[in-house]
Amino acid sequence: MTPPPPRLAPNGAVPGPEHPAGTVVASHNPVTSKTEQDLRQRLIHAGLPLHPGRSALQCGFDEVSGTWPVLTPDFLVTGSRVCVEFDSGYTHAGEENTDRRRNHLLAGIGWTVVRLRTGGLPALGPYDVTTETTSFTVAAVAALVESVRDAVEGRPGRVRHVPKAAPTKRKTSRLGSIARHKRLENAFYASWALDSGETARLVIMADGHFLGGTGAGWGTPAFIVRLGLDRLDRTKWRGNLEELLSDLPDEALRPTSWFPWGDELFTGVHADDVHVDRTFNVGAQAHIGTLNLPSVTTWTAESVACADGGTLELHPEAVDAGWRFADLRQHTGRDGVFQKYLLMRDGPRRGLQAAGS
Repeated sequence: MTPPPPRLAPNGAVPGPEHPAGTVVASHNPVTSKTEQDLRQRLIHAGLPLHPGRSALQCGFDEVSGTWPVLTPDFLVTGSRVCVEFDSGYTHAGEENTDRRRNHLLAGIGWTVVRLRTGGLPALGPYDVTTETTSFTVAAVAALVESVRDAVEGRPGRVRHVPKAAPTKRKTSRLGSIARHKRLENAFYASWALDSGETARLVIMADGHFLGGTGAGWGTPAFIVRLGLDRLDRTKWRGNLEELLSDLPDEALRPTSWFPWGDELFTGVHADDVHVDRTFNVGAQAHIGTLNLPSVTTWTAESVACADGGTLELHPEAVDAGWRFADLRQHTGRDGVFQKYLLMRDGPRRGLQAAGS
């Protein structure tokens, strides 16, 4: 292909360059992309001294265009004749001839071009860095810094290719999904993959206050460990629970008692005379049960007094958890006196009669 004739001035003369060849001048194109600005900062952070702003270079005569172009590389390395170009696969695909001509013109005035070519673009020069990613990665920037230093020091160039990192296999969480319990109030299903390979079926009880282990049948899960998730927003439960369970050995995920404070809901002289239904849910709002006490004389929110002088009291930690007697009614049946009671958590007393027939 025959190059076009040089562009002529009005008087027919061939115009010369604006500046002596190789002169560094202020660029007439000061605009840079955000990507180039980011790359500049990373190169400076890596220790490369770059010219501030955008600088241009007066090149020699270009036979293709018939001009003496003034080219603006993306970055000039201070104290050297090395410049850096960032070639995005989006804008430089199919522009290899244009980019090679720029390399040739810059080499004609003694400058070495180091290119970072993304998106699978091929290398054009001996110091180029190529990568399959559409933008630059940490590894690509590190390779570019090494190539620039080779060019500055005059070491032989070698193309550095940074392959696209293989997608990381997502680590499977040992914690299963957390879902609201279908039967228990203020409780949530959970599961945990044990070191043994088995799966522990768990229940987060009392709105995240403690963790329970599922039992056979319809019994309420028994206490395993306090969680304290009730103080957190529910969106933060998963991360905190996963961290806690990761620190526990398999044997620590076995129930230790029926309730967070032990196996007894009641204390006092008559505590041993009371059978507590194992459906009692510490995290519920109410519980109804039956007592077989001697005749009740009085009762309060936290205790029951019997005619024999004995008492039945709610466990202090049950009281701390908000549980109170809300109603107690005495009945006489075929087998004698018995009582039906209502416990409520964090609820007002209903003020019903203390005893009745």
